[in-house]
Amino acid sequence: MSFSQGFNNVLPRAREGFIGEWMQDSVLKEYGTLLNDAPQRVQVSTVTVDSDPGDNVDGTVTVNGITVSFNTGTGNAEAGIATAIANALNAEPLVRGQVLASAAAAVVTLTALLPGIPFTLVEAEAYLTATTPTISQTADAVPFGRAVVSQGYATGEGEGLGTLASTSAFAQQVQTLTVTESANAPGTAAVYRILGPGERELITRVDFAPSAVEATYAGNARTALNAALPANTVDITGTGATLIATAEVAGLEFDVELLAVATVVATTGPNRDTSLARAFGGVSLRSGAVEAPFKGALEGEYAPNQSFLHARRGSVWVESSDGVAQGQDVYVDLTPGATAGRLYNAAGTGRLKLSRNLAEWVRPSRVAANEIAAVDIKRGA
Repeated sequence: MSFSQGFNNVLPRAREGFIGEWMQDSVLKEYGTLLNDAPQRVQVSTVTVDSDPGDNVDGTVTVNGITVSFNTGTGNAEAGIATAIANALNAEPLVRGQVLASAAAAVVTLTALLPGIPFTLVEAEAYLTATTPTISQTADAVPFGRAVVSQGYATGEGEGLGTLASTSAFAQQVQTLTVTESANAPGTAAVYRILGPGERELITRVDFAPSAVEATYAGNARTALNAALPANTVDITGTGATLIATAEVAGLEFDVELLAVATVVATTGPNRDTSLARAFGGVSLRSGAVEAPFKGALEGEYAPNQSFLHARRGSVWVESSDGVAQGQDVYVDLTPGATAGRLYNAAGTGRLKLSRNLAEWVRPSRVAANEIAAVDIKRGA
C-alpha cells in the first residue's frame, strides 16, 4: 500500500480544527454528559381471540420461530383463552427471554424486553388475529458537532438523558383559544415564535372583519391567520368560537394572541417535550474514544445508548459550508435523517431559529474547502 499527495491537494493553511472540537480554550467553557436512549421503543404486538372455538381445543402461536402450544380448556370464553395463551407464552423460556405476555379481556399483549430488537409473531388459528401496533425502534446516533436536546433524567437514576435534535424528539405544541366576548373588540390576531425566556418573534399579524358574535369573530380569525401564516409554522383549526393552533414543526414553541376576550388553554405544552427553545442542550463534542461509524466516514458519532459529551457554553467547530458571518442567527435542522441537528445560518424547511441568548455564529473557516465554522453556545450561561 502506498500514499501520495499532489501539489493541488495541499491546503494553503492548516485546518483550524475538527468538527466537534472546541474552537478555543476558555475558563468559561462548560460541557456535560447525557445518555442517549431516544427515540428508542420496544415492539408491542397483540393476539386477539375473536371467538371461542370450543372446549379442549389445541392451538399454537409462534414467536421468533418458536412454536408455543396452548389448550382452550373447559368452559373458557374468549378472555379465558387469552389468559391461557399468555400463560403458555410466559412458560416457554425461549420466548420469555425475549418478550413478556399479558392478557386483558380477549387480547394478549406481547411486549419486547429490549428496545430496537423486533420479534416475529404468527398465529395459526382461524379464531385468532395478530397485529403489531408499535414497531421496534433504536435510539438515534449522535454525530459530532450537532445540536442536542436535554430530556431530563433517567427514571430513578441520576443520569441525564439527551438525544439528537430532531422532530422525533418532540411532540407538537397545541394551544386552544375560545372567544368568550367579542363585542367592541377589533379584528386583530397575532402569532409569535418563542425563541427563549422572555424572547419572542412575530410570525404574522392579521386584521379581519370583527363581529359581536363570538363564533363569527373566531371563524374570521381562523381564515385570516391560515391565509397569512407561512409554511412550517402554525396551523389554525377549530369550530364555532374556538381556535385550535398546532405547531406544524414539532419543536416549535409559539403563542397566539387575540384582541377579543378569550380563554387560552395549553392543550399540549409548551414544555421541554414540545419546545426546542426549552430543551436545547448544546452541541455534541468530539471524543477521541469514539470511532467513525463505518469505513470511509470522516467523522465519528456516538452510538445509540451511549453517553455523549456536549458543549453547554463555549465556541465549537461544526459542519458548515454556508459562509457564515459573526453574529448571525443559528438555525437547527430538525428533519430526521442525515441532517438532523445540523446548524445553519438561514431559515429552511424543518429548521428552527435559536435565540441569540442560546447560540450565534462566530466565524467560518479561513479555507472554504474545510467546510467548518465556529458557533458560540451559551446554554450554560
